[in-house]
Amino acid sequence: LLVAPLMVGEKCLGTISLHSNETNSFTPDDEWLLSTLASQAAIAIENAQLFGETKRRLGEMTALYQTSLDITTQLAMPELLKSIVERAVTLLWAEAGGIFLYDQEREELRWVVGYGYAEEHVGITLRPGEGMAGRVFQTGEPLIVEDYRTWKGRAQLYEADQPFTAVLEVPLKWRKQILGVLAITDVRERTFNQDDVWLATLFANQATVAIENARLYEKVTERMREVTVLHRVSSTLMRTLNLEQLLENILEVLQRSLGYSHCAILLLDEGTGELGMKAARGYLQAAGERLRIKIGQEGITGWVAASRVPLNVPDVTKDDRYVEGMEGTQSEIAVPMLVGEQVVGVLDVQSTEVNAFGEDDLRTLSSVATQAAIAIERARFFKEARRRVEEQAILFQASAAVLSTLHVGEVLYEVAKQMTLAMDATSARVCQWNEAERTVTVIADYITPHASQKEQMSDLGTVYPVKDLEIFQVLWDRQPLTVSLADPEISEKVRTQLEEFGGNTVLYLPLAVRERLIGCVEVWESRRKRHFTQEEINLCQAIGNQAAIAIENARLFAAGESSRQKMEAVIQKMTNGLLIIDAQCDIMLANQRAAELLAAASDDMAGQNLLAMCPYPTLNALVREALDRSPHITRGEISIEETGRYDLGVTIALFIQDGEQVLWYVLLHDITHLKEVDRMKSDFVSNVSHDLRTPLANIKLYAALAQKGRPEKRRHYLATIESETERLEALIEDILDLSRLERGVVKLQIEPLPLAEIVQQVVGAHLATAQTKGVELIWQVPDGLPTLHADRNQLLLMLNNLLGNALQYTPRGGSVWVEARTGKWRGQPALHIAVCDTGIGIPADEQGRVFERFYRGRHTPASATGTGLGLAIVKESMALHGGEVTVESTVGQGSTFTLCFPLETEVNYA
Repeated sequence: LLVAPLMVGEKCLGTISLHSNETNSFTPDDEWLLSTLASQAAIAIENAQLFGETKRRLGEMTALYQTSLDITTQLAMPELLKSIVERAVTLLWAEAGGIFLYDQEREELRWVVGYGYAEEHVGITLRPGEGMAGRVFQTGEPLIVEDYRTWKGRAQLYEADQPFTAVLEVPLKWRKQILGVLAITDVRERTFNQDDVWLATLFANQATVAIENARLYEKVTERMREVTVLHRVSSTLMRTLNLEQLLENILEVLQRSLGYSHCAILLLDEGTGELGMKAARGYLQAAGERLRIKIGQEGITGWVAASRVPLNVPDVTKDDRYVEGMEGTQSEIAVPMLVGEQVVGVLDVQSTEVNAFGEDDLRTLSSVATQAAIAIERARFFKEARRRVEEQAILFQASAAVLSTLHVGEVLYEVAKQMTLAMDATSARVCQWNEAERTVTVIADYITPHASQKEQMSDLGTVYPVKDLEIFQVLWDRQPLTVSLADPEISEKVRTQLEEFGGNTVLYLPLAVRERLIGCVEVWESRRKRHFTQEEINLCQAIGNQAAIAIENARLFAAGESSRQKMEAVIQKMTNGLLIIDAQCDIMLANQRAAELLAAASDDMAGQNLLAMCPYPTLNALVREALDRSPHITRGEISIEETGRYDLGVTIALFIQDGEQVLWYVLLHDITHLKEVDRMKSDFVSNVSHDLRTPLANIKLYAALAQKGRPEKRRHYLATIESETERLEALIEDILDLSRLERGVVKLQIEPLPLAEIVQQVVGAHLATAQTKGVELIWQVPDGLPTLHADRNQLLLMLNNLLGNALQYTPRGGSVWVEARTGKWRGQPALHIAVCDTGIGIPADEQGRVFERFYRGRHTPASATGTGLGLAIVKESMALHGGEVTVESTVGQGSTFTLCFPLETEVNYA
């Protein structure tokens, strides 16, 4: 026997031997030759093994590559998994195989795909830890069993006579999560090795990628489907604002697009706190609107509405919240419809199968519920808004009827009509309450052609004693009352009354104004049994209030008309004239005395424009001034010469200011006798002043003689006497000037005047005084001014008075100046002559009084001299010129007195 090892390097692949029947048959050469052949054979065997391994690996890689291609080109998971199992079984030279996938919701492994005889096991489920697959899933490690029939960990559902013996199972891992198990089985007695585990693991990894890709694809597809459905839902919900149609549209989408056969929408009734079924599909339609569920107390939907949390119940028989309703329900999913934190209702979907719904269903239905809630709320708002618009339109028509006429019969007929049409009733009546006689009188009615024959018999004007009609208890309770023949609790007396008048259901409403009972309204329905909702009752009450207002307005109008007639009689008997005018000076009211005093052509002055009809410019000027100075009182005087000269005192003041309506009253009173008394007073002062001249002359003469005494005393007293004498003389002259101006005896000699020359003359006369006081005195009359037409002496008098005052009240170092310019006075062109100073100024509260006779301000220096009549003379003189003197002053800064001569005003100087 000659044996040689088959060596490749240090690795022995086997041996080669030669046998001989003879002893010592082999020589050393034979040994060498056999060794050489063994080396060559070992290399050949190694190459053959490597080629086989390479070929096998190539087959495996080809299968894996093909599997990878399938994964990238095919997303249908069942077919893809079956292809993976088939290749793995083939490469492992096995008979069958399959894949378990883990269901998280059910917490179980399910055989989802099989190859070979393992196909019959599809659908089998195992718990984690149960059987070989359960153990692999639980441990995450591959497992090899040589004979499954005798393996102690065999799942109970497999019998010992199963056709397979050897089993290899590896986990399907995705990152740190185990998705399932890949199982390879064989009926032959064999042992799977680590190469088999390696190969099976590769296929398991490919299966994991396929599963995850397919899941992602299904998830994306599902999300796309959800988005598409939600878009369809959104589009559908936007098509209508009709609530009933909207609910049907929602269920149509749920049934047709999402495949939910049995679904319903329950809406919350805020009044009762209950859920009511408003629309349904499938077997839930049998429940109808009779289904009412109390929130938080009944059923799954009641719990969902109370908690505001979606709920998926896989098996309703195992949930204590479920209240048995529809036969056949096995699983249910309910989602709250929320707007903000407010529950609108519940979206409910049911199925006859257990575990019919998953997380995707919950998510989809939640999205639909959100959109549905918004759409439902929008539809409700629209419905409510439309109802309110219709109510407002009805109320507007009723209000318009009340405002359009004071004929109470027409108004109440329109109110009864609007109430009947708004309620879709057959007739309505308005009754007036007479508290003294304890009766009601039908004062208006509206009857439709649909009213019963008895109902159509109008009882307009009929008086009913309330003691005979029990239904008029509404007058005492002051609350709406509904009576119906269908109500078994009404009294026989009321039933008889309804039958007598042909009514089926009647709504009675009290009418009151400021807690005072006026009457009642009856709304009749004779066609059918009728239930008036609270909204309808409120609308009727609002319309009824218009009837109450109409009745009250009629009463107030009658009372007001009576008061007006009495007031008009009083006004007509007044001894003074009275006119009421508006902002346009249109006469709203005038008594006969006013027409007499104004010598009007007609006694009826109402409707005429006072400014247009009145020929007295002074009165017109007063009226304009009053309207400009409102709300201050304006007073003045005018002279009337058409029917013999007499004087009128005029008082104009704000009478009414209510919103846009503004009225003034013009009060005219004859002051002729008062003017005469004033003239007499002026004459008296004139005479007294004249009589004082002789004594004053004597005083001056005495002063001259007194100078012959002691020089040091005589001069002092004589100077004082002379000063006082001159002052008295000036006072007398001022009094005389003012008296002449007030009595109108001064005749103005109007002529064009050289203004610059006159101003220069006046300034020159006061220049010495200004230099003595250390006051700067300047003047400015620019060229090109309009010619001034005035009385020369009066202008000199006014300028001397103003300039003298300015110098007197301006301290040393100050300035006084006279300037002329054009400007506006009361909106008309005017020539302004201003005398300005930087003196002590006049307080604002005294500026209105400086033109009063003998008025001296509180802050006038003790050294100031004067009669106190200079400004009064200026004012009266300017009034004769048709102009005005104004004052502007700031304490500590100075004063400006301005003579305003109108350039286009025609003045009557006669």
